[in-house]
Amino acid sequence: MSTYSSSHPTNRVPRVRKTTRREFLNFVTGLVGLGVAGGTALLMGAFFWPAVDVGPSKKFKIGRLEDYPDDVRVFFAEAKATIWRRGDTIGVISNICTHLGCTVATREGDFKCPCHGSQYDAFGNVIAGPAPRHLAWHPVYKLPNGELEIDTSVDLDPSKTKKAKSTHFIKII
Repeated sequence: MSTYSSSHPTNRVPRVRKTTRREFLNFVTGLVGLGVAGGTALLMGAFFWPAVDVGPSKKFKIGRLEDYPDDVRVFFAEAKATIWRRGDTIGVISNICTHLGCTVATREGDFKCPCHGSQYDAFGNVIAGPAPRHLAWHPVYKLPNGELEIDTSVDLDPSKTKKAKSTHFIKII
């Protein structure tokens, strides 16, 4: 008799080990834990990216001083502002009503809000209507290439308590 084992394979199927209830619950608990940890990481990660909408620029190039006739007010629709040249000075008055934000109409010698009837004089001072404050004046800057730029995000009188007058005009040299 031979001491060697037979070389042919057996027809036995390997036995599959059954998962116990404890192992299954541990597995499910681990998946839930991973889901919670992943969701928390995503929410915490959202704080590292600001949700700021910068929006459109509030600076507008308006051309050169020579482009504007003397003592004529010109409405610049893109900036919702009126540009007024007086000699070698220029001023920019906002056309946004201080009552509810409507765009006021630039008329011959004054401004009028078509929404609720507020009226402003030529310098943007309230003369009638529900508007609580005067129209804002914005600064004008001369760029190195000679063009003028206005910044509608800045008011020359942020308190809006002073009456506007000719001192809001900026001399362009």
